[in-house]
Amino acid sequence: MGVLGLLSAWVVATGAAAALIDPALLPLTNEEKSLCGKKLPVAACRMKMSKCTPLDALLAPLLGTPQALVSCANTTAVPLKSDFLASLGKAMMTGTLGMTASKKPTDDPLANYAIRQCILNGTGMLGDGLLLDRAAIGAQVADLSPPGLGATVRLAADTCPEPLDLNIKEYLKCLKKACVASVPDPTPALPSA
Repeated sequence: MGVLGLLSAWVVATGAAAALIDPALLPLTNEEKSLCGKKLPVAACRMKMSKCTPLDALLAPLLGTPQALVSCANTTAVPLKSDFLASLGKAMMTGTLGMTASKKPTDDPLANYAIRQCILNGTGMLGDGLLLDRAAIGAQVADLSPPGLGATVRLAADTCPEPLDLNIKEYLKCLKKACVASVPDPTPALPSA
């Protein structure tokens, strides 16, 4: 077996070993730490976050679908940045909503604001005075199950700080943090006698 054969075997073995690693053994990401805090064990954090996963789908329209982003960007007449377009393409291919939230669509802050305003207007989540329509957002998250979880996030929709310049990432993080905090800590299994 030549060098190429050994290298191929090593790559396959390394990939197989990586697939066998239990995700619960991996350290928390910075986002997970910010939602769960530093004292919660990894497995408990991930369990609590999994209970809040449906919230992502309920809140995704606030970030804008790829189609809504393109439509709203066209109203500004400012060209979209290439890295933003690439992330939009990936979102369209995978059907993932809100995937482009971490990238700015243009280099023009006023155009970015206009795009955010257009998206929020299009979803019905922007109320009078360019403030979030908290009742509409609360209604969007009220169906979260179990009902107690939905009620907690509904309350957070009213109490989380209003986003500056319609940049809703911190607002959404506040809702997710409220959700994670309201999930009861898992109770350790008692040893069997």
